[in-house]
Amino acid sequence: MRRLLIVDDMPIIADGLVDLFQGADHLELEVYKAYSAFEALDVLNRMKIDIVLSDIQMPMKTGIELLKDIREKWPRCKVIFLTSYNEFNYAKETITCGGFDYILKTEGDEAIMKAVVKAMNSLREELENESFINQALQQIELTRPLLQKEFLSELVEGKRWSAEHRASQFAELKLPFCPASSVMLLSGRIDGWKNEVGGMDRMLLLYAVQNIVHEFLSHSVELLSIVYERTRILWFIQPKQTARSKEEPCWEREFRFVYGTLESIQDTCREMMKLQVSFLLSSAPVEWSRAPDQYQLLNFLLSRGLGLGKEILMTDTELQTNGIGNESDRDESITFKKNFRIGKFNMLPDYLNNGQKNEFFELYDELTNDLSIESSHLLNFEIYHFLSSIFLTYLNRWNLSQEISRSLDLNKLLRLKDGDDWTEVKDYFNALANLIFDNKHNEQEEKTNTLVAEIQQYIHNNLGADLSLNKLGDLVHLNPSYLSRLYKQMTGVGLSAYITEIRIQKAKEMLKNNRLKVHEIAFELGYLSNIAFTRCFKKLMNISPQEYRDAHSKRFAEY
Repeated sequence: MRRLLIVDDMPIIADGLVDLFQGADHLELEVYKAYSAFEALDVLNRMKIDIVLSDIQMPMKTGIELLKDIREKWPRCKVIFLTSYNEFNYAKETITCGGFDYILKTEGDEAIMKAVVKAMNSLREELENESFINQALQQIELTRPLLQKEFLSELVEGKRWSAEHRASQFAELKLPFCPASSVMLLSGRIDGWKNEVGGMDRMLLLYAVQNIVHEFLSHSVELLSIVYERTRILWFIQPKQTARSKEEPCWEREFRFVYGTLESIQDTCREMMKLQVSFLLSSAPVEWSRAPDQYQLLNFLLSRGLGLGKEILMTDTELQTNGIGNESDRDESITFKKNFRIGKFNMLPDYLNNGQKNEFFELYDELTNDLSIESSHLLNFEIYHFLSSIFLTYLNRWNLSQEISRSLDLNKLLRLKDGDDWTEVKDYFNALANLIFDNKHNEQEEKTNTLVAEIQQYIHNNLGADLSLNKLGDLVHLNPSYLSRLYKQMTGVGLSAYITEIRIQKAKEMLKNNRLKVHEIAFELGYLSNIAFTRCFKKLMNISPQEYRDAHSKRFAEY
């Protein structure tokens, strides 16, 4: 929604133009007025104005002098001059000083309306101008590395994308990888920090390790890295584009190169930075869709380690074979870590808080599919406590425990017995989620309906008062533009149109009883002039107020 400021030292002209544009609902304008250049500056100091429609000749400060102030405060504001002086010198000076258009008052409402529409179109075109796009592209280029790392972090945390979406993201972010080819993962860990190393120094050292790895490997493979858990780094590795374009990459060759170079990287980190670094490399590449599982596996295995856990240099296969205890413990732990990745489901609380029901249940169903008698006992309990924590946090934050407990026993959130049926547990959480979403929807609808009713009641009781968007926004403590959109979304009618409709309804009642004159009715209903009232009434009723009154009196006399 654009903001229009009308400036004229003759109130009858300023008020008439305000009524003209407030009645033009299709333009979606917030309209303000000022009876002098100084009043206009007060408005301009309080808020951004998009278009100014100003008289030129005003006492104390002219419209052209005002234009110079506007150019300093809001350079993109379009200033249209409205004057009675049909002189070339005036037109030339306004355009030279940066005015957008120059209109004679004698040209009428249609010409004025066209000039404002022209200014609105110009503002829109400027936003679409190539210079803005180029600036945005430059900013994107500067932030691209950060966006790449954010995307890769979400990918390994298990965020679900279709293959098509993943491929489009690779292209948009200019990732140096082929989304159709497999990827090899390398996990690294700083094995210890000296006590005197602070937070900033740790970040610099992590950055330095990434640079060293890049220097050793980048001439033969494409790679990008992300930092996770503060001391760990994950690299994504693929053959160079030239190798991929010739034939299917020979992963055995790439694996030998990377694995054989890691020892040199460890030596360099130790000698140059006094850092002990462990590396765990995937023994085989995986599809991008399986990268989250492989990431979790590497992370889990690296945490278990061998010996003192310092400067490990192994593959996932070697470490699984030699390093994590007996077979049953290994199988259960790996299955546990692969099946339940908390990071993947961290969006559940956000979906719940934001009322995104479909997104919540899609992710919820994926999680609770693992709840069964056949699943790991520990896995079931972790999922149970994870979900309990989400629901308890929400209920406490919004003080809903008492209300929800009327429909569902909440004690099951606090305890779980060994003999409880996991299917019933899943159904219980499902019912609880549905109750919360229903409550949220009803609450939002009730609050919005209450707000609409409050606005409408105020309008009915104050038809002669200030009913501007700013005033109504202050009344309900909402941004005026947001209030306008919300009202139309809820009622299907624009707020200005509703005010006009109620005013005209009241005007018809008042015209019928013959107690007040037409200009008095106009004043009682908040119109700034009789001309504005007549114009608005005739636009909706196709006859003037006086004609309406006469027609009613005639029918009444005949009756």
